[in-house]
Amino acid sequence: MNNKRMKIRIIVLIIASFILNSCSPKISTKLIRDYPPLDSDEAIGILSLMEPIPAGSDEIGTVTVHGVGLGSGCGFDFVIEQVKTEARNAGGNAVKIMKHKLPSTHGNSCHKITARILKVENSKEVFGSVRNEIPGDVNYAILNVYRYGGYGSLTDYNLNLGDSLLCRVKNNFYEPVKIFTEGIFTLWAETEKLFKFPVNIEFGKEYYLRCKVAPGILEHWPEFELVWEQNGRIEVATLEAKKKQKD
Repeated sequence: MNNKRMKIRIIVLIIASFILNSCSPKISTKLIRDYPPLDSDEAIGILSLMEPIPAGSDEIGTVTVHGVGLGSGCGFDFVIEQVKTEARNAGGNAVKIMKHKLPSTHGNSCHKITARILKVENSKEVFGSVRNEIPGDVNYAILNVYRYGGYGSLTDYNLNLGDSLLCRVKNNFYEPVKIFTEGIFTLWAETEKLFKFPVNIEFGKEYYLRCKVAPGILEHWPEFELVWEQNGRIEVATLEAKKKQKD
């Protein structure tokens, strides 16, 4: 009886270990410089595919993070946080995205990012400015609407702000939309199901809206979320870089 219980415990431990390992991101870090690690709350500047490395920066090494599994552990926000953690551990205060593989319709459904880990001089001056503000005194805001490939690629939907149609959201899509009215509005879209949430629009501000779809009964449902400017800017830069490669 004791032997049977022991075997069951071993099997359970093996299964649990397999599940944990299969859900953990794959991380590969190669360092060429030796710096002391930074504090866990230290800010890390991020340069997108389309942004140059600041002059005088010291390259510490490279890191590749490949999301694994389903859900949040596969998404961009989780993967980029792992990249930033590896940078802090290596003593870097910035990363430059070199490769960014987006989820695809046929193939991997996770993000994969390769970045250079950098030590940037005067990082607060380089990355410290508020980057979601539009220069000048303007009477509009910009909503950057985007959606990359992956699940439900054949499902399109109309994105609305109150009573106004903003755009038609498609697969591998990006469109900056100017909004000429301030205040609290409802962003919404509907296929088989209505999806909506309130948004506060302020003139002179730039917003990033990540769009996607969720599984439904007869057709996919629309979903979207406002994301941090830094993350949205990187994802949009990757989409734009992919378009240039195809052109």
